Amino acid sequence: SAFPGVGVGTRMPNPRPARFLKVTRAGGRREYGIDHALLIVECWATNEGQAERDALDVDSFLRDVNQSRIISAWTGSTIAYFPDPDVPDHRYQVTGTLHCITS
Repeated sequence: SAFPGVGVGTRMPNPRPARFLKVTRAGGRREYGIDHALLIVECWATNEGQAERDALDVDSFLRDVNQSRIISAWTGSTIAYFPDPDVPDHRYQVTGTLHCITS
């Protein structure tokens, strides 16, 4: 609901939409009561400025969502332009650790 009209998922749909947020867990440790999920969020758009704005908005959203009872923090985030030479669309990548309370 934070990104109305923008698809969010773990796999890029075919055909590729004009804007899409692809979320991948890249690691992170899990311990009793808390999961430290290292996430990569790829922000795809046909316009480079839109892809960058989406990346900044994702980072802001994850920082603010830690007000919930499940998410305790979003830390170590970085934002980088990460083009794919085989695709004409633009991609910005947000990485960080989402700390989730599990019990």
